[in-house]
Amino acid sequence: MTEFLALAQEAQAILETADLIHSPEVIDQALSDMAQAIDRDYENKVPVVLCVMNGGLMTTAKLIEKITTPIQLDYIHATRYGSKTTGAKLSWIAEPTFDLEGRDIIIVDDILDEGVTLQELVNYCREKNCASVKTALLIQKIHDRKATDLVADYLGLDVPDRYVFGCGMDYKTYYRNLPGIYAVAEKR
Repeated sequence: MTEFLALAQEAQAILETADLIHSPEVIDQALSDMAQAIDRDYENKVPVVLCVMNGGLMTTAKLIEKITTPIQLDYIHATRYGSKTTGAKLSWIAEPTFDLEGRDIIIVDDILDEGVTLQELVNYCREKNCASVKTALLIQKIHDRKATDLVADYLGLDVPDRYVFGCGMDYKTYYRNLPGIYAVAEKR
């Protein structure tokens, strides 16, 4: 059996026992609330929204369709995870195509866990002499292992300290496409 098929079967088994943490309806409302806050904060401005690939893709797509303020969209791709379930050294894959100097930036990603990747992305933008850098995260994991004091400027929801997937987050590269947020079942 090929490796990708074996991993897909593993992911299917994980989903079958997973706990639904946030439904699509709850996620949609959280994104609407975030968009309203962004519209208030960026009235008469044109921010650059930086989608953090790949995890931030679904959050960005769902969020920007709710924002009425004119925006420009770009992406940034840096990861500590790849196909693994634990973080490692940050790996840069793609930098934004827009010149960020003097611009208001909103970095959009799926999750704030330990904060290492997000802090690196914020630092990157600041080094480009942006006018401002804010962060918009769909969820934050509740625990005391944060590696930074960074907090999301726009935050949708909290999740427990469990391995979560769906709505942009993956389980070993699978199930980013799920509309809800699930947690791997706790061992009993």
